[in-house]
Amino acid sequence: MQKSWYRLIALGCALFLTCGCGGGAKAPPVPTASVSGKVTMDGKPLSGATVTFFTDKWSSVGKTNSDGEFRLVQGAAIGENKVTISKVDESKLNGVEFSENPEDGLDEGQLAAANSGSAPTSDVDPSIPLGEMISLDYSDPGATILTFNVTDGGTTEAKFDLSSSN
Repeated sequence: MQKSWYRLIALGCALFLTCGCGGGAKAPPVPTASVSGKVTMDGKPLSGATVTFFTDKWSSVGKTNSDGEFRLVQGAAIGENKVTISKVDESKLNGVEFSENPEDGLDEGQLAAANSGSAPTSDVDPSIPLGEMISLDYSDPGATILTFNVTDGGTTEAKFDLSSSN
C-alpha cells in the first residue's frame, strides 16, 4: 500500500515538472522581427513622432528620438505592414484636460467642442485629430499611404521621408 502512495506522489511530481509553472512570457500570435529606422520630414529628422507598424493581427509602436531614429518595442509582423507616423502639437490642446482614466474618454461631441476651443472654428477640420501635425496620408490608420515589408531577419533600415506638402 505504501509503495502505491510513493508512485502516486512521484507521478504527480513528474506531471508538475512536465507542465512547468506557466510563468514565462507568451510568444506573439504571429511571427515577428526586429525593426528600427529613421523618419524625416522634408529631409530633416522628425523627432517626437509615434511610429506604428500594424497588420490585422499585430501592431507595435516606437517613438523617434532627436535624430528621427526609432525602434519598434515589440518588433513587427513579418510581411507587409501598414505604417502610421503621428506627432501631436501639445500647444494646440489649449486648456483641454484629459483624464488619466481611459474609461472617461471623449465622445464625438466633446472632441468637436475641444477642437473648436483650440482655434477659430473656420480653421478646424473635425476629421483631423486635435493637435495632429502630420498629414492624414501618414497619420491616419485608415488612410495611410505608408507600408513596409518586414523580412524574417528584421531590419535597421526602415526609412520614411515624409513631405509636409502632402
